[in-house]
Amino acid sequence: MPSPSTADAAGSSNNEAWATILCPHTLLSIENSAAASTFNQILNEQLSREVIARFIRHTIRPKPAVPDHHPSTTSPLAETLELARAGLKLAFASLSAFLQANVTGPVLASPQSFEAVFLELISSSREPEDATDTNDDPNHERTMRSFRSSCQRSLDTDGVSPYPHVPYIELFCLARFLLVTDDLLPGARSIGIANHLAWSRLRVHLWHYKLLTQPSLGSGSLYTKSGRWTDVATLEESIQTNLADAETALFGVGAASEASSDSAWPSESQVLYRLEEANCHILLGNDIKAHQALQDATRIRGFTYALSGALGKRTRFQESSFSQLVVLAKSADSSSESTDEQTDKETLPASLSLNDDTLLEKIQFNDDEPPNSASSLPVELQNIKPDSQPKLHPVDQIILLTEATIKDTFSPSDSLTLEEILPYAVRVIDDKSVNWQIYTQALLVRSRIELNRSRTVERGVLQMQAVTDQVIADTQDLSPPTATQEQDSVSDVPGIVVTSDGDSTTHINTAKPTSFLPAPKPSESATPEERLRYVNALASPPRWHLESELAYAWTSVGSLVSALEIFKRLRLWPEVALCLATAAASDEASGRGAGGEEKARAIVRWQLFKGSETAESSVELSDAADHEDKIDINAIKPRDFYGPERSPPPPNAPRLFCILGDMENDTSHYMRAWEISNRRFSRAQKSLGELYLQNKEWDKARQAYQQAVGVNRLSTELWNRLGDIELRLGHFPDASEAFQRAIATANEKPRRKRERRRRRKKKLEKKKKS
Repeated sequence: MPSPSTADAAGSSNNEAWATILCPHTLLSIENSAAASTFNQILNEQLSREVIARFIRHTIRPKPAVPDHHPSTTSPLAETLELARAGLKLAFASLSAFLQANVTGPVLASPQSFEAVFLELISSSREPEDATDTNDDPNHERTMRSFRSSCQRSLDTDGVSPYPHVPYIELFCLARFLLVTDDLLPGARSIGIANHLAWSRLRVHLWHYKLLTQPSLGSGSLYTKSGRWTDVATLEESIQTNLADAETALFGVGAASEASSDSAWPSESQVLYRLEEANCHILLGNDIKAHQALQDATRIRGFTYALSGALGKRTRFQESSFSQLVVLAKSADSSSESTDEQTDKETLPASLSLNDDTLLEKIQFNDDEPPNSASSLPVELQNIKPDSQPKLHPVDQIILLTEATIKDTFSPSDSLTLEEILPYAVRVIDDKSVNWQIYTQALLVRSRIELNRSRTVERGVLQMQAVTDQVIADTQDLSPPTATQEQDSVSDVPGIVVTSDGDSTTHINTAKPTSFLPAPKPSESATPEERLRYVNALASPPRWHLESELAYAWTSVGSLVSALEIFKRLRLWPEVALCLATAAASDEASGRGAGGEEKARAIVRWQLFKGSETAESSVELSDAADHEDKIDINAIKPRDFYGPERSPPPPNAPRLFCILGDMENDTSHYMRAWEISNRRFSRAQKSLGELYLQNKEWDKARQAYQQAVGVNRLSTELWNRLGDIELRLGHFPDASEAFQRAIATANEKPRRKRERRRRRKKKLEKKKKS
C-alpha cells in the first residue's frame, strides 16, 4: 500500500503528463501533423488500428468492454499517453477526411483502403456465433452497410435522425468517439487543462447538429436558417456547455473581446474560435450572441471595415452618378497579406457573368471623386478608393462573409436589406487573392441575395447550380473523364425510349452527378489542405444541404419539377412528399394539382408501412431501403401500404409520422411519433396541439403543449404558444408564467454560463490559496 505522499506524487506526475498531451501547443502540432500526413497512412499505424478496434467494439456492442491488454515494454501511463496521442491524431484526421468527402472535396484518395481496414477489424471484433454471417457476404457489402447503419443509429438524438445516406459516416463517428467519450482519455476530465479539448468537442457537436438539421421547401431550407427548426434540446445543451468550456480554455475566466496575452492559444486561433462561435449562434438562432462574437473577432484581428457610399453608375444607360453602397475594408497586416495565401485565379470556382441588358457587371465608381476630409469613416479607410482596395487576409474575408450571413439570416427580406448585404460578398469576390473555400462561400452568399431580385435571379440560380455541381463533382466523381470517355459517354440530350405496356422509364440515378459546366482540370482544383483550412469558421453546408438549397432556389422561380428531381435523387422522401403536396396546393385552382397529395401520402406510407395484402403495385416493396432506386412514385398508391409498420422503423420515423398526420389529420400518427421517439420529439406534441386548436379542443391542446415544453424547455415559440392557449382558457396565472418562461429562455443560457464562470473562478481561487 503506497503512502499518501507517494500517491500524491504519482497523481501529480500523471497530471503533468496529461497536461503535456492536452496543452494547446501539442494539440495544434498533432492537428498539423494529421493534416500533413495522408489519411491512409495514419489509419494503418498500429496504434491507430488499436483505437479503431475499440471504436468498432463500442459501436457494435455498446456496453462496458473488457480492458485491452496490449503487450508493451513501457509503463501503463506511458502506454496510455502514447495511445492518447495516436488517438487524437486519428480523430483530427478522421474528421478532416469526413469533411473533405461531404463538404469541401476533392474526392478522398483510395477510400477502398480504409474501408478494408474497417472490414478487417469488424471481422475480428465479431462474436464467434456471428462469424458465419461473413460467409454469406463474400464482398462484405452487407457487413459494411450494417456497420454504417449502427453508426447512423448512434447519432439519433431526441427522435431526430441524420440524413440516412451520408457517405463515410463511420469517419465522423470515429472522431466523435475519440473526442467526446472518455474511453481515450481516462481520468483526464478531472484536469483543468483538459478543457482545451472543449474546442474540438464543440466542433464535433456542431457537425453532429448540422447532420441532424433537415431541409424544407420553406424559407427554412436556407442552410443558415435550418438549425432553428431542429428540436434536439439535448444536443443544444451539450453545445452550450462546450462553448463555455472552450471560451474558458482560450480566454480564461470571464469574457474576452481582445486577444488574451495570457492565453496559451495564438491570436489567430482565438479569432477563428470567435468566428466559429458566431456561426454556431447563427445556426441556433441567437442573433445578439452572433453579433457579439463577430465583434470580438474583429477587435482581436484589428480588422477595419465599414459599409459606406460612393458616387457611381449601376446601369448601362445611366448618365449621372448616384451614391452606391460599397464595403471599404483594410486588414491590419495589409502589407504582408499576399504572403499568407496565394491562390491562382485558375484554381477558383467559376463566377458566372450577369449578362443583363440593363445592369452593369460591376458598379462604375467615379475616379475623380475627391476624398472627404470630414468623413465619419475610420482613419484607415478614408483614402481608400472603392474600386482599388487593398488585398484582405483570408480571416478578414471570413469576417465579412459572416457579417453578411448574420444580416441575411436575421434581417427582414426586403430590398433595402438586400442592398446592404450584397456589398460584403462583392468585396470578397473582387479581392485578388482568396482561399478556394472562402471564394465558394462568397459565391453562395451572393447567390442567396440575388435570388430575391428580378434582374439577378437568373444569375443567382445558375451560380448556385454551378457551385453545387462543383461540390458534387469534387465529392462524388471518383475519376475525371478522359477526352475519349467524354466522346464515348452517353449524351444527356433527351431521347425517345420504346417500352412495353406497364414498364416505366422513371428511375433515380444516384451514382453520376450532372453538370452543365466542363469538368475542371487537375491544375484547376485546390488542394484538400487549402479547402479544409477554414471550413469550421465558414458556414459551409454539407453537399446534400447545398443541393436542397438549390432545390429551393428552383422553386423560387416556379420550377417545382426541378426541385422534385433533386429530392428524388437525394432520396429525401419527406421532402419529395412535401414537394408533391405543395405542387398540388399551388395548382389546385387551375385544376392541375389533382393527385399530388395522393402521391405524397403514398410515399410517406411506403416508408412507414409494409404493403397491404391486396397491394396492386408492380414493384415488390417488402423493404423500402432496398427498392429506393427502383420505385416509381407515379405507380404507388396509399391503399397499397396499410400493412404493419416496418421494423426497424426508417430514419426520422417520428418526422414521417408527423407529416402523415398533417396530411390525414389523424391524431394517432402524432401519438405514434411521440411514442416511437421515446417521448422526446417535441414536434409531435406541437403538431398534435395545433390539430386540437383547429378543432377548438382547448384543454387537449393545452396538455399537448405542456408535454412539448416538457422536453424542449428552451423553445421560446412553444412557451409563447402555451401562453396563448392558457390566456384563451382564462388561466391568467398560468399564462403569465408561460410568457415569463418565453422571455426567460432568451436569458437562461447566458445566466447559466455566468454561473459556470463563477464556479470555475472560485475553484481557481481555492487552488491559488492552497
